[in-house]
Amino acid sequence: MKIQNSKFIILYNKDINKHHIFLDNILLEGGKEIDENFFIILGNAYLGNKLVNKLWVVKKIKEKRYKDIEELNGSFAIIFFNNDLNLTIITDRFLSKKIYFFENNEFTIISNNLVNISKFALKKKVVTFNNINKNAIFEFLNFRRLYGEKTFFNNITLLKPATVYEINRDGTSKINFWVPKYDNFLSFDEAYVSLAENLVKSTSRFLNQESSSSLLLSGGLDSRALLCASKPDFCITVCPSKNNEANIAESLAKKAGVPFKFFLSKENVFDNTLDKIVCETDGEYSLVNTSFFQYKDEFQKISKQFFLGLYLDVLFGGLYLPKTKIKFNGVDTTINILDKIKGDPADYFINNVRYRMKKYNMKSIVKTEYVSSLYSIMYDEIKEYFNNSSEYSNNIYSQWESLHLDPMSRHYSYAMVKSIESFSPCAIPAFDNNLLDLSIKIHPKHKANSSVYKKAIKYLNPNLMNILNANSNTRADYNEYLSTAIIFSKKIIRKFFNTEVKLPPIGSDRSWFSPSELIKKNFSLNQEILNLKNSKIIDDLDIIDNIKLINIIDEHFKGIQDNSILLLHLVTINIFFRNVFDM
Repeated sequence: MKIQNSKFIILYNKDINKHHIFLDNILLEGGKEIDENFFIILGNAYLGNKLVNKLWVVKKIKEKRYKDIEELNGSFAIIFFNNDLNLTIITDRFLSKKIYFFENNEFTIISNNLVNISKFALKKKVVTFNNINKNAIFEFLNFRRLYGEKTFFNNITLLKPATVYEINRDGTSKINFWVPKYDNFLSFDEAYVSLAENLVKSTSRFLNQESSSSLLLSGGLDSRALLCASKPDFCITVCPSKNNEANIAESLAKKAGVPFKFFLSKENVFDNTLDKIVCETDGEYSLVNTSFFQYKDEFQKISKQFFLGLYLDVLFGGLYLPKTKIKFNGVDTTINILDKIKGDPADYFINNVRYRMKKYNMKSIVKTEYVSSLYSIMYDEIKEYFNNSSEYSNNIYSQWESLHLDPMSRHYSYAMVKSIESFSPCAIPAFDNNLLDLSIKIHPKHKANSSVYKKAIKYLNPNLMNILNANSNTRADYNEYLSTAIIFSKKIIRKFFNTEVKLPPIGSDRSWFSPSELIKKNFSLNQEILNLKNSKIIDDLDIIDNIKLINIIDEHFKGIQDNSILLLHLVTINIFFRNVFDM
């Protein structure tokens, strides 16, 4: 059975030793009993360039050759009965197909949707409001994502990546079939050649499928890397106007000889769709990155499947490494240097990781009496990550990067994938075993300024690297020193000669409306934010300080301070629990 857009629940009743599957519903009755021939695959699992054969998977599990499962590549989750009639689940290294899990003495429940499994467990009376995980909410507000296996309910967890689960009456066993291998770092030349070769292999695996494929193309490096490594049927760019980003993307497509389609960003993308979007994305992502939900009609007229350049900048561009731009005369250059991690790495991570909620510490929204205990639990978790990763690598930057990978699908940008997957298959070529292994072997100093990454892309197609990078408006193949010199020269020319020059972009030159613009343009979002003031859910959670919340909302709408990102995360939490509890 191949499942693309359906949401499923599998209920295992241990008393009668029977399994039932519920597709796209959470009714307690009407599930279809499943037998020993049951086999589901979400996404695509490959051996080499070919889709894996069901018999190969079943044979490996039957013979307990779990190490061989490491050969499976791609984005997938596989669920089936093995010969012992154990329900078996295999997850990929990236957890790109998330599976949620509940187990007690009577039932095991699994699902690919957190809202559905929560509602189903609520109907089974095994989940209540008292099971809400306040630590997860605190972490979500602090980092704009969740780490590890936790969810918004203490007794519902997320399955781990790269793991085989076997479920029977006696409980659930799990075997991790892959761990990162931190060997010696590759040389610069070894790294860029290997990166170029593996980008081609990863994209070709996706493009070898029969359906037409479109690349979501921006003017930066990541989608450009995929365009250099492949030739999609179409390139698609979505922007608020035919701005600098769109013009550079069109130039790239034209130079590559690929048809180009441009769409204006939709302004009222969230009106009357918020509940659906939050439910589809498990309540785990800010609404900012879910705009593709409204492009089904436009996209499907062009292609049957789509792919994105997400996470290449994380793996190879050092996007979330602890680094600082060198300043010249008090002005930022484009030259990054790695920070020296001072003191406790866990504390440094919490206070410095780039995607944290920067404008706020949690004291500005959480009740004072809870801050210390919630922070302590979050700190202990991050500290444990550093301790565990230190067993594989003594390089502090490698340890730091390992946190972003646990799992990669919980980073807020994955909402883009979820939004496209609501109507069509969507691939992330960065989710490739060889690319992940390679990323671990590239020295952080070669990632901090994307030096290996840029060299690999230029190695594949130097012509596309001659075109400007929309992030800096200097040629994409220029290194950080040359880019800085050009930008500063342009500023001098503009100042002393009153001449218009193309400087690094401002907000209106980029791909998306800002969070504050989205709120202004969507009446539903405005109402949801205002409704937070009197939300019974927020009150009952008992960790959000209502007086502080009202002040934050009023500050935002009076134009005193832009609180968009925090407010959108609170709206997501409120809508998630409202749908679970039908409040």
